[in-house]
Amino acid sequence: MALALAVGGYVVATRLDGPRVLTGPTAAGSTGAVSGAPSGLATQALADLSRAVTRGDAAAVRGLAPADDDTAARRLAQAASASARIGLTATWRFLEQDTAPDADGTWTAAAELTWRFDDVDARAARAEVSVRLRTVVEDGAERVAVVDPAVGADDAGDAGDTGATSDTGATGTRVPVWLGGQVVVRRSAHTLVVASADAPLAPARVAALAVTAREQALVSLAPGERSRAVDLVLEVPADEAGLDAALGASVGTYAGVAAVTAPVDGRTASGALHVLVNPDQLDQLRRAGAQVVLTHEAVHALTDAPSSLAPLWLVEGYADEVALRHVRLPLTVTSAELVAQVDDAGLPRRLPATSDFDVSATDLGAAYEAAWTVCRVLAERAGQDGLRRVYERVGAGEALGRVLRAEAGWSRADLVRAYRAEVRRVAALS
Repeated sequence: MALALAVGGYVVATRLDGPRVLTGPTAAGSTGAVSGAPSGLATQALADLSRAVTRGDAAAVRGLAPADDDTAARRLAQAASASARIGLTATWRFLEQDTAPDADGTWTAAAELTWRFDDVDARAARAEVSVRLRTVVEDGAERVAVVDPAVGADDAGDAGDTGATSDTGATGTRVPVWLGGQVVVRRSAHTLVVASADAPLAPARVAALAVTAREQALVSLAPGERSRAVDLVLEVPADEAGLDAALGASVGTYAGVAAVTAPVDGRTASGALHVLVNPDQLDQLRRAGAQVVLTHEAVHALTDAPSSLAPLWLVEGYADEVALRHVRLPLTVTSAELVAQVDDAGLPRRLPATSDFDVSATDLGAAYEAAWTVCRVLAERAGQDGLRRVYERVGAGEALGRVLRAEAGWSRADLVRAYRAEVRRVAALS
């Protein structure tokens, strides 16, 4: 799901990914057993890797690299350093060999990676990753050394075709941000930011935005639930390609998308729902625009939006309604794309449909402004708490018509009429 938003002179796109957008991790087109590599030694190597990374033991993890490969030793040390800074538990489990060893004994294996940010994630995430290994002989004994704990689908396929892509754009293999190189970690009482050291965004800036985003998003919860709200976790990869890799998506899938709220392993039932930031996009925004983006995503995270049964116009419109409460811009600016659509095609005759929110849709920005407008008129009728209850109840599976009658005294047709009237009013201002 994507949000196009004009704030402070920029058009921003954010996306919330749940089961309706990208499926969970699946086998990445593995080729099955390939001769020439010792699976038993590989299993042991990954067990050793799991222990060393979980302990944050840089010395131990360096010893798992080939003796003459400083690059591999540095990659492994970065993973251990990230673990120590974040406080996480990680386990790699060997699944199968994907490619035959090349001339120097390097090969790629599929592994199941489970990981959990210990202080913030309710449950561990689980996804398939591609691991680069090398069979070496040292001091007369054969062992499997670790070259890279997680490589992208394109890199994994260098020695053989393992990076099958699904029709959702998913490659089936992921590179979590904390395994993408050196990271910087920033914490507050209720936020955690894990950012690539190579990202253009200043970690301190992201951390400040995250604190405000969570504070602003708390109103999306019932008063009695706010003290129990989950901590907000933001992950910032080095660039757009890193965002694609973290989400197991084909290169370019998230181009132009400023942020994504998603289970980090693609499974809706995961206990690790994080906001993943596209630094190339967010870095272009002024503070007000960046704040709206992250508050919108914080609403998704705090309300567990990927599991919501509500229609997309309500999920996205509600997140916008909360985020834009703090923005003082005229409706002619915040509804500019919707007004342009009205000028071309006339007043909308229905509520926004799921298809309107496809990331490739021509009028994506107008769809999000329309969803926000629907939620705004509903809040004017039922109050902001009433809108929240509509979001909660419909998200839990209650019928929209019944909830509208209970909370606003409206039928669905009444809501559409009020929405059309507001769009007509805003269009007349332009």
